[in-house]
Amino acid sequence: MTRHRTLKGNLSRLHAKQSVRPPKKPVIVEGEVQCGEEIMIGDTVYAYEVRRRQAGWRLVLMEDEVEVGGGVFPENELDQADETGSAWLDSRY
Repeated sequence: MTRHRTLKGNLSRLHAKQSVRPPKKPVIVEGEVQCGEEIMIGDTVYAYEVRRRQAGWRLVLMEDEVEVGGGVFPENELDQADETGSAWLDSRY
């Protein structure tokens, strides 16, 4: 019975140590969509997606699910990629 209490005490200390650790940063998988938007004008759907790529971001511009353009952006320019895609959608009106 004493052994059980000791084991339980060790587990409690282990859990206490784990709860103090800072949370891990989210893992971003290459090719995973980070942001995007779509609009429909008439029968045509326009959309853009910003996807993770090695050392940065890939902007994909689409018309009816067919890629019609895009670009690549450095790691620190996710906002710029998103703004570029949004501006492209605005130009479709």
